[in-house]
Amino acid sequence: MEINEIIEQLKYYTESLPKEALKQAIKHKDAITPKLIEMLEYTKNNLEKIFYEEDEFFGYTYAYFLLAEFREQKAFPYLIDLLNKDEEIINYIIGDDYLGYVPRLLASTYNGDDKALFNIIENNQINEFVRCSTLQTFAILYLYGVKDRTFLVKCLKKLLTEKDEKNHSYLYEEIIDEVCHLKLTELTEDIDKVMYIIENKEEREDLKNILKDNSKINRNIYPFKPFYEYIYDTVEIMEEWQCFRYIEDEEFENSDDYKVCQYITKKRVDNYVDVKMDIGRNDL
Repeated sequence: MEINEIIEQLKYYTESLPKEALKQAIKHKDAITPKLIEMLEYTKNNLEKIFYEEDEFFGYTYAYFLLAEFREQKAFPYLIDLLNKDEEIINYIIGDDYLGYVPRLLASTYNGDDKALFNIIENNQINEFVRCSTLQTFAILYLYGVKDRTFLVKCLKKLLTEKDEKNHSYLYEEIIDEVCHLKLTELTEDIDKVMYIIENKEEREDLKNILKDNSKINRNIYPFKPFYEYIYDTVEIMEEWQCFRYIEDEEFENSDDYKVCQYITKKRVDNYVDVKMDIGRNDL
């Protein structure tokens, strides 16, 4: 399959996954990478038309995931630019389960620009769940050895130290989760001071026990897998998407998609009293 033919098959949405085109794209990684970057540039320049469905272009979906699988750092600034947009736009471009994919996409394309990530994390004008997902990028990079423990501890301590007592953003619950699950015991006293934002007493105790547990972190089990890993297989990921296949309820409840939905629902509802969830056109 020629490069231009592959690109043509990846430009627009089809009811079935263009699996062969994706496999060919992966096979011709070096030749197709510039074309995928062009897709992201096109998306950036035509974002409003795409969002309002005046342009049916869908290639950004394949471009983001393929470039993440390729570990292509040139895709990173496009993701950063997107994350500075309204949540509705991020949701539209990445999908309703963007919370599970954004940190993985960012970590997979990471180019060393920590400032760009911090600008999102620390900007209280940006949706708090977008900020949480961006923060999780550092946790993934830590688990893969790209960032060391000292860096992560310093990063989280800074956020905790600067917290306003009246600020009950879910960002701080995310920080507590990261500290406990990554067993960053250096921050025990710091998170004790903000534990009050978790209203459920049992949940607070569970997290404290996780932090105290000195067992070794296993990246291959929940909560690290699949939420704390690079994008490895675009085809395998997209084969499970509901937009490309219909599956029965029982099969869905045993799928990774269901786990992702539960993960996102927990973030949006269980720990955030005032959230109002609207059903999106792509909701599973």
